[in-house]
Amino acid sequence: MSFYVIAIVITVILVVIFFTVLLEEAESKRNEEVVVETEASWYSEESCRREGTSGIMANGKEFKDENFTCASWDYPFGTLLRVTNTENGKEIYCEVTDRGPSKRLYRQGRTLDLSKSAFNRIASLEQGVIKVKVVEI
Repeated sequence: MSFYVIAIVITVILVVIFFTVLLEEAESKRNEEVVVETEASWYSEESCRREGTSGIMANGKEFKDENFTCASWDYPFGTLLRVTNTENGKEIYCEVTDRGPSKRLYRQGRTLDLSKSAFNRIASLEQGVIKVKVVEI
């Protein structure tokens, strides 16, 4: 075998090893859970009407209190989130379907508005605002 053939074989082997390591590293990062600690509040069909919105969410679909949905500026529409109440450990899964909370509240640290049913599953509605952990599914 000539020197050039040996050099090509070694190069191909090194390239395969390099990309295998790169892919394994990318896969492990993709599997890591990113936990975000934040505050969440709730909103309802009634509160939307009071604020003058039509009851249509930012994704173009009708808002319904009984659906486990949420509003967020941080995640694309359709993203599934696991939201855990840090006080009692209760958790729900919800879909990002809307934008919110208001920019003023967002700047103050409240980054999630849960539908009435979703919030009520993990906390009393009377609490209004709770501390949560959020994981993108």
